[in-house]
Parts: sequence; structure tokens; C-alpha cells
Amino acid sequence: MVDFEGKSLGFIDEEGNIFDYKDGRQLAFYENGILRDVDGAVVALGQEPAGAKPVLPDKGLIPSAAEPETEPKKPKPKKAAKKPAPGLLWSKKIFEEL
Repeated sequence: MVDFEGKSLGFIDEEGNIFDYKDGRQLAFYENGILRDVDGAVVALGQEPAGAKPVLPDKGLIPSAAEPETEPKKPKPKKAAKKPAPGLLWSKKIFEEL
């Protein structure tokens, strides 16, 4: 996963668990176009999200992304937490704060 400046923030495994590059700590979950924190609150939405999520008034402009930097070496991920029940609220943190 990269931010809009192209900086690598984390990597995703085949089950949708997202880990950081430093020590393999789990940051979030990604499923059906919805990025959730470890408590199930929504951090970000993709273009066609499906499932429990906050209601958005308007999509607005979709920002364009920068060219991604070279991906850092992946550490061995720590054990993934059990996925929480999907929440309808926004997370109190942005992805970079997880």
C-alpha cells in the first residue's frame, strides 16, 4: 500500500491483513474495497466499497497518485488478529497513524 506521494506504508497479505514494513505489526484489514483499523472502524474507502460503512454525501474528486517508490523488504508478519465485526463509523486515525 502506498500513499498519494508514492511512499510505501504497508503490505497486504492474501487474506487482506495489512502489516507495516518495520516489524511486521498488523495495521489494518482490507476487504471489499474498505480499509478498516483493527477495531473494525473505517479508515478509507475504495471506488466501489461493499459492506457496512459510513454514508458519504458525495465522492468528490478522486486524487491522482504518484509513481510508487521501490517496495521495502517485507519482514515476517506477526500473527494476524481476528477480524472484528465491520463498523459503520470512521476510524479516529488516518492510515499513517495506525
